[in-house]
Amino acid sequence: MTEFAEARYGKVIQVLMPGVAFGLAHAGYLNQGFLPWLGIVVPTAFIGMMWGVAYLLGRRGLVPAMVAHFLNDATALPWITFFMITAH
Repeated sequence: MTEFAEARYGKVIQVLMPGVAFGLAHAGYLNQGFLPWLGIVVPTAFIGMMWGVAYLLGRRGLVPAMVAHFLNDATALPWITFFMITAH
């Protein structure tokens, strides 16, 4: 986000582009089909953008985004694991 700021892009681009990159980085592979892949990319990109907003609102400090990431992982990952185990 700092690179986009230094290149004089607005805050929307500073949040949007890294958020999309975050979603793509967490997407995995297309071996399950396009719709499941898209179902991972879109919400993950959105949450990455929300963490980008937290970063900006926290005066470009990482702590708010790190706390948000921790809270997400601490609440979502146990549910994902539970549903993956019980689905079989």
